[in-house]
Amino acid sequence: MKKKLLFKLIPLLFLGSVKVFHAQDKAETALQKFGENYPQEKIHLLLNKDHYVAGENLWFKSFVFDGYNRSDISTSLFVELYDSSKKITG
Repeated sequence: MKKKLLFKLIPLLFLGSVKVFHAQDKAETALQKFGENYPQEKIHLLLNKDHYVAGENLWFKSFVFDGYNRSDISTSLFVELYDSSKKITG
């Protein structure tokens, strides 16, 4: 009885694993297409100080990267500063 059950389960396990690998390939290709159509940009801000006191000027320089290179996709960067009560300063 155990051998019959084992022989019935082996094909089911094999078929189930084939579908999982196929689904994984679909997900990988979808992520690859998404990355090609919508490249990820990262913003880096360089500040002139580590800590600030209220009323001080804040100086910064910004860079937008696409991978490890400067991005040609975006041309503008908008920065909003908020205080501790989540209100826009300025």
